[in-house]
Amino acid sequence: MNLWSKLRRYILWGLLILVSLFTLLIALFYIPPVQDLIIKNALKIINTPEEFEITATKLRVSFPLTLEAENLEIIQNGDTTVSVGDATIDADILPLLWKNVKAESLTVNDARYKTGKTDTITAIDAKLEAIKAEKITVDLSTMDISIEKADAYTGDVKISIKNDTSTTVKDTITEPTKMIVALNKAGLHNIHTEISIENVADSIICNVPAVTINNGTIDIGKQTIDAENISINGLYAKYVYPLETVPSPEKDEKPSAPWDININNISVTNSEAIYAAKSAIPQDGFDFNYIALNNIGINISNLHNCGSTVNVPNLEIEATERCGITLYANGDINIDSTKIAIDTLSFGSSFSKIGVKGVIGTGDFVNDKNLPINITA
Repeated sequence: MNLWSKLRRYILWGLLILVSLFTLLIALFYIPPVQDLIIKNALKIINTPEEFEITATKLRVSFPLTLEAENLEIIQNGDTTVSVGDATIDADILPLLWKNVKAESLTVNDARYKTGKTDTITAIDAKLEAIKAEKITVDLSTMDISIEKADAYTGDVKISIKNDTSTTVKDTITEPTKMIVALNKAGLHNIHTEISIENVADSIICNVPAVTINNGTIDIGKQTIDAENISINGLYAKYVYPLETVPSPEKDEKPSAPWDININNISVTNSEAIYAAKSAIPQDGFDFNYIALNNIGINISNLHNCGSTVNVPNLEIEATERCGITLYANGDINIDSTKIAIDTLSFGSSFSKIGVKGVIGTGDFVNDKNLPINITA
């Protein structure tokens, strides 16, 4: 046997050994006890007491790259918790080489997000029975996220916002995170929300049986929200305002940049709403302290909102008040920090109709005699 034959045989044996070792390592990675050992040691490195901690009763990777988790909990800074009862994501391996995550499906059950304590300014406790998503793509280098379809089922959300009584002034503005989330179609199913805002709303209750969002994009870096269509059916909303308010201390802070929101169409059907003072008892007839509307239908085209600016060029509203009067309105409304501009707004009831246009200044009409008022009926 000549030297070249021996060398070729050694090279082939060497390659075979390397391939076998690589295959063995991959096979070992999919063995549950090995995964438990790897994950246990990885969490020891990642977890930092009182800052960031991940715990789970089960974390599994199945071939080729199906991730499963049970009783997963992530705690940050001791007051923010994200937890799931179980989760499964079916991902592809090869895109990871180019810093891309591609998954055919994601399923999460018993999810919860909680932040804040009883003494914090903002506290959120959100629970969802299930989250399902399809065809997910994440570019890890740019944090661009694309989701073909996503649905959230049976949720309970509680939000509490209190006055900031501190005298500390923030003289810097945190730069927003660069991230884009694109949703082709999203749905909310049976979501209950309760919000309390000190000095503004004693309670806001919102029950949503069905919401559909089409072609939505959230750009966190540029602080923009765009959507082609938002459809809401069967909404129940109740807004209870406090009878007395206590003003918060004024602060000379730099204002943060406002979000820019553009929605081509919003439709609300078969809905109910209540606007009432705290502890108000409905009186006979039309009661300004307790307004209850049902059979609400709303259609808005080309909504734009940025800070105090709101443009509603095509507004249509129809509803029936509890006293039996049918109310409606349609027209164009434009609002900014100084005025409310009305361009041919028609509104009325079952018994009368009126059309108005003009400008109304925003502010204190009693003490500021220079506020513009120009209304033509």
